[in-house]
Amino acid sequence: MRLSVQSGSQSVVGTLSSNAQALDHVRFLGFTIETEPAMWMAGVGNEFAHNDVQGHYVATTDNHDGLRIEHAAEFRVHHNAIHGVRGESQNSAGIKLYDTNDGIIEDKYFYDNTTGVFDKDSGIDNTYRRNYITGNDAQRYGNNQDQISTVFIHDNCSTARSSSTISWPTRRSTTTWCVASSSAAPGRAK
Repeated sequence: MRLSVQSGSQSVVGTLSSNAQALDHVRFLGFTIETEPAMWMAGVGNEFAHNDVQGHYVATTDNHDGLRIEHAAEFRVHHNAIHGVRGESQNSAGIKLYDTNDGIIEDKYFYDNTTGVFDKDSGIDNTYRRNYITGNDAQRYGNNQDQISTVFIHDNCSTARSSSTISWPTRRSTTTWCVASSSAAPGRAK
């Protein structure tokens, strides 16, 4: 199913009800979404999987995300492609996280974004594994909000442009990265 928004700035799908209460244990599977933010995830136990998020350029230095996860716990985001989320600063990100815990982001393909992954604020015990991050101006940024952040990073691969940023400052992390310099983007991850 293809979802597209022609105007406006609200997310296409999400886990906030009309009265701004977070919904729990909601699954979003198999969509092609042509806008951003494609999804705004909050709540407990939600899943975003097997989706293709097709972003575009927005002339902003403010938050502009393909997938935004905020005030969420025990979420799972997997087997998605997020691309084309472009703007004037690192705040234009394929995926951005604020105040999250115990989430899993795995088997994702981030490419052609201003920033691939931006775990911006207070991520606690989130796991990143088997993600492929390539062709972004900055592959990933870690916590920049002066809060303690704890992440577990396993078996990810990032092909960085020579000027690309690889930054993930945390208090504690377990890290396994495959980092290579390349200008060629491979086929879509499976």
